[in-house]
Amino acid sequence: MKHLLAALFASVVLCACGGGGDGDGITDQNGVVTLTQGNQTVRLDRSGEYSLEVPSSGNTVTLAANNTLAHANITGSNNMLIVESGVRISVLDVAGANNTVSLGTTVTVGVFSVLGSNATVTISAGDRIDRLYISGSNAQVTIKDTTAVVPLIQLTGTNITVRVPAGYLAKTTVTNSGAGNSVVEP
Repeated sequence: MKHLLAALFASVVLCACGGGGDGDGITDQNGVVTLTQGNQTVRLDRSGEYSLEVPSSGNTVTLAANNTLAHANITGSNNMLIVESGVRISVLDVAGANNTVSLGTTVTVGVFSVLGSNATVTISAGDRIDRLYISGSNAQVTIKDTTAVVPLIQLTGTNITVRVPAGYLAKTTVTNSGAGNSVVEP
């Protein structure tokens, strides 16, 4: 039993660090980490820039502090993406349904697109999202602190709710071409 647990632990560590193969549900090819199987809990902590693909469902993926991603693409459903502080992501696409994204503090995202329905997104203190595009229906987005910088919020889906702290709307531009959308500022 002790050897089985040691082998399992080594497999998880190798996967998270990029040494895993397809047999464990994670592939790493040409700097792209892909979760090929669902219902996994994975923490990625890598040096250098890489990309993430999550076409599977039911996963919890944590991006460790100060990682750098060219692209993160969540197309599966019922996934949770936890982004620790200081992570930089050029493009973050959340296309699958019922996904949750939680950004830690001082996270930087160039373009953040919420395309899938029923997404839940939390943006924290000190985060910078250059462009937040929300086209998924029934999305719930919360900007928790006035120190978060989101200069452009585009709403094109339906029944989207964006919650912002008091006074926040004065420092951002919101365009709304969808239906039934609301931006709530206390």
